[in-house]
Amino acid sequence: MGERELPARVRERLAAREASRRALARLPIEEKVRIIVRMQRAARAIALATGRPPPRVWDLPTD
Repeated sequence: MGERELPARVRERLAAREASRRALARLPIEEKVRIIVRMQRAARAIALATGRPPPRVWDLPTD
């Protein structure tokens, strides 16, 4: 299997994804935890809306 160059659109998307990952990696741990809790709340809402058992959401103190 020979190496082929990826289309420009795919290369741009991969570069954007890498930049996003690096930006998230630079965030302080507190912000990362807040992001996780927001995702947990979204997952809970989806589970409840679809009749599935809701996942646990971390109960953290607010600032």
